[in-house]
Amino acid sequence: MVELNKVPRINNKSNTRPNSKAKKSKNKHARLTHAHEPRSKFIKRILTYSAFALLTLVLTFLVFYRAKGYTFTKSGEVEKRGIVLVDSAPVGAKVSLNGKEVEKTEAKLEVPEGRHTLSIQAEGYRTWQHTFDIASQEVRWFFYPYLIPEVIKEKTIIDGLEPKTYSKLSPEGRVVSSYKKGQGLGQSFTLELLNLREEDPLKITAPLVVPAQIFTRDGTGSLGELSFIEWSPNGDSILLKHQIGQITELVNLRVENPIESLNLNKTITSPISEVHYDARSRLFILTNGQLGLYNPKTLEQELIITEGALSFQNFAEERYVYTKSSPSGLDIYLQESSKPAIKLNSFLGISPSDVDYKYIVNRRTGYLILTNLINKELFIYKNPLDSDPNQEKLPEPFYLSTFNSLITPKIKDSPTGSPQPGTYFALQLSGSEIFVYNLEDEEAMAYNVNKGKIGEQIQIVELGWIDSQRIQVRTPEGNIYYLDFDGNYLNLISNTNKELSYFIKSRSKTILVSSSASGKEMIKEVKFKN
Repeated sequence: MVELNKVPRINNKSNTRPNSKAKKSKNKHARLTHAHEPRSKFIKRILTYSAFALLTLVLTFLVFYRAKGYTFTKSGEVEKRGIVLVDSAPVGAKVSLNGKEVEKTEAKLEVPEGRHTLSIQAEGYRTWQHTFDIASQEVRWFFYPYLIPEVIKEKTIIDGLEPKTYSKLSPEGRVVSSYKKGQGLGQSFTLELLNLREEDPLKITAPLVVPAQIFTRDGTGSLGELSFIEWSPNGDSILLKHQIGQITELVNLRVENPIESLNLNKTITSPISEVHYDARSRLFILTNGQLGLYNPKTLEQELIITEGALSFQNFAEERYVYTKSSPSGLDIYLQESSKPAIKLNSFLGISPSDVDYKYIVNRRTGYLILTNLINKELFIYKNPLDSDPNQEKLPEPFYLSTFNSLITPKIKDSPTGSPQPGTYFALQLSGSEIFVYNLEDEEAMAYNVNKGKIGEQIQIVELGWIDSQRIQVRTPEGNIYYLDFDGNYLNLISNTNKELSYFIKSRSKTILVSSSASGKEMIKEVKFKN
């Protein structure tokens, strides 16, 4: 019998377990080896991380102090600085700081805190110069400088005109003129629309044909005297005043379609105290104390704002300021839309003609400016619409000033549309002194208008804004001067024997109306670009 060799039985579990243990042991060993890298490599890695952390800390420190206005000079000293942004018209002019040319316009300069003198020069133009103070971290904007040519060219564009009455300048650079011709029943008003932005003299004037029956005549059939009150904000209408004897008529002249013009007094039989436009040329009319909104084409009343008002002014976004009589004197109210009115102030012993008011919005912040001619006071209320209309006490003004003199309560607010931030308003304090308030920085300044180094004061009979940062003044002699809002860069531009002059920003020119020795009138143009 053959004996077979026995083959040992293989136990799969016992045979695979040692292999599994060996594998686990190997993996464990690998992990331990990876974790415990060589000492030199470990130290190098730690030093790298530390260097990055230190660099981040240093950069954060530098950025923080840089934001605070600190910087290093070439000698390694720490210096506090501010930023000056400069631009001008014409562009590309040379910019000098403290007598040293540093850049051309459209410049961003970092300057040490303190006092500096900035100059802007261009060939053929008068040098603009201004001394200013700047603090660390402060940003000063000089985007308003407008250089005046050394030689100003003046030319006559229309001559031999009949003497006329002229309106103020509309937002689109247009003017309405008027004069009478003929006698008795044959007498009529000749109305013309002048586009002062037009370069071709033959295209400047266009007739405005208004229905003859609009104006009332006296017993002889003659007309009275015509004057202009105000333009609508969109420039499609202008309010006329026709004074015939003791009768005053108000006419809404529709410039775009004169046939739609209406005599307000012939339609509204109650005495009209005051009229103003809104942005859509609708009419706010005050009659018998009732302030209402009227359709300009039909004079149908659309809304009643308040009763018992003595005077008023309306502003954008359905905001109204009006005065009312009370036992305590003359009360001033501010109202928004149909919300309850807010009583702002009360004056004793003054009339509505002694006060003026403006509601101005600067960067979404509303300011109500109020002047009082009798007491020579200025009040500024900040965000007055946030006041509680039911509170017993009057709101506290944000700013209050009492002047030594105040010629007129009229508040002249600057137009918008400039790269220079901020909105300004001006008051004429005396024959030569102007007060300007900057709503952007909430700062006030007052200065005398002086010419030359000797400080000869200029007497002012008319004051108005050219644009949002520059002012035009007219002297009793008819001299027209331009200056910056802060009294800097005074320049004599021209001379006229009429009261009116117009600055046409889009064409960088001024239009003057002058009378000739023969009794005729001429329209002259002064350009500011060589």
